[in-house]
Amino acid sequence: MRPGLAAIRRFYLPFILVQLASVSIVISYYHLPAFQEFCLVLAEWKVRGGLLFAALSTVLAGGILPEVAKALTGKLDLSQGFNAYVSHVFWICLMFVCSGILVERFYWLQGLIFSHDIGPVTVLTKVLVDQFLFSPFMSLPYAVLYFLWLEEERSLSRTWTRLTPRLMIERSLPLLFPNWVYWIPMTACIYSLPPDLQFPLFLTALAAWSLIFVAIAKQPSRDIPQALP
Repeated sequence: MRPGLAAIRRFYLPFILVQLASVSIVISYYHLPAFQEFCLVLAEWKVRGGLLFAALSTVLAGGILPEVAKALTGKLDLSQGFNAYVSHVFWICLMFVCSGILVERFYWLQGLIFSHDIGPVTVLTKVLVDQFLFSPFMSLPYAVLYFLWLEEERSLSRTWTRLTPRLMIERSLPLLFPNWVYWIPMTACIYSLPPDLQFPLFLTALAAWSLIFVAIAKQPSRDIPQALP
């Protein structure tokens, strides 16, 4: 638990700044007609692009952007050679392809079950389901297992051998607490928008989280899964 709590203490100010920016986006959407028109263009892109838009945009926000940030700050890990690095980035991007589709379909399912109402009760319900069911029991274990699989050179048998409840807990808890501190307010903003704008706001939140995570991920292994909402 200590790495997660330490990350919160060190990075709570960037978290708050991104969250305030998201609140400003929601307020601007409902009070500034010009900004609302701009948002509707983004919503149209999302609708036209469908799952392909969800997959590729998530790769850009969660996979490519952090690598660009690492390159600009001198944090690229090329110790195993350039080819190994390119292979590593490819598999990370593949993870985000699946993550983008998963999140987009989850938002759709939330709307189907709880309606697209933006009242406080509906928003709160979606946030609770998102952060206390979907995140700790689906998206985060998926990321932990995926990175464990990469560590074992994509061997299912070796991954299965290493997989224990203790390992899952030790890898999940350091990420879960920063994830909650950042994403609970962010998902409240996301679910306060119309359905076609929820995923675009998620992308901006993921992009900001990915940049912050470049600084957070100072564990010994580079294969630390990025916490998803």
